[in-house]
Amino acid sequence: MADIHPQDVLKALSAIEDPASHHDIVSLGWISDLEVGYERVTFTLQLPPAAAPAQRQMVAAAKGAVEALGVPNVQIRIVQQPGTAAGAAGHAPRPGSDLIPNVKSTVAGASGKGGGGQNPLTRETTGGAAPPGLARAGWRVRPTSDASATG
Repeated sequence: MADIHPQDVLKALSAIEDPASHHDIVSLGWISDLEVGYERVTFTLQLPPAAAPAQRQMVAAAKGAVEALGVPNVQIRIVQQPGTAAGAAGHAPRPGSDLIPNVKSTVAGASGKGGGGQNPLTRETTGGAAPPGLARAGWRVRPTSDASATG
């Protein structure tokens, strides 16, 4: 077996296209945990629900693409991604899509620390307290939401 590098594997896998979106599985971010060892390649193929009908076809194509590099032992872990906000398409919304009508930009932030203290950050960012609030920088800011979802 020739010296195989992760870039070689990703290049081979980028030839495999999702039939629904016509994008390759590497650029869609469906390949993770790639490991290249002696005569062995393992990786995880993360498929959204919409890709389920083509799962066998894509797994076979991925295995064949890596074997074509001269790798005798190809192991693929298959993980089903949970449903996405994109609905039946199973893909993340494209930039510029009209997720929130008449809203150009949406900003989200999370401290991940739990407890209190996030409200001052929200006020500061949106201009409710002191600079450098977005409203003071000339942005039109609408109501914010503060929720404790992480702690």
